[in-house]
Amino acid sequence: MTLAQRINIDKREFMKREYIQSALAFIDKHHRSSRIHLGWEPNGGIDLSFSNWSKFPLYQCDFGQGKAKYFQIPQIIFDGLILILPTLNKDEVEIHMTLNEQHAQLLSVELF
Repeated sequence: MTLAQRINIDKREFMKREYIQSALAFIDKHHRSSRIHLGWEPNGGIDLSFSNWSKFPLYQCDFGQGKAKYFQIPQIIFDGLILILPTLNKDEVEIHMTLNEQHAQLLSVELF
C-alpha cells in the first residue's frame, strides 16, 4: 500500500459523521468569539497545508525532449507547507516540508 493510499484510508476513518458534527458545533458556538477560516497563512502562521501530487504522472509527461528523469520544486519560503511528490519508483514518494527553523529543529529531535 502506498503512503498516499494509507493517508486516504486514515482520513476516511477519522472523518466520521460525529467528528464533522462536533467541528460544526464548535464553529457555531465560537464563530463570534474567534476567527476560524478555511485557508492557509504561509508566512509565520500556525497552519499546516498538505498537497499530495503523488498520483500526478510527472515522470510520464513528455514536453518534447523525452520524459523527465528528475522533478524538483523551486525553493519556497512558506512556513508549514508539506508536499507529497511522486518519484521514478512508483512505490515511493518524496516528502518536502517547509518549516520555520525552530519547528524544523523540534521535528529533527523527534525523528532522530
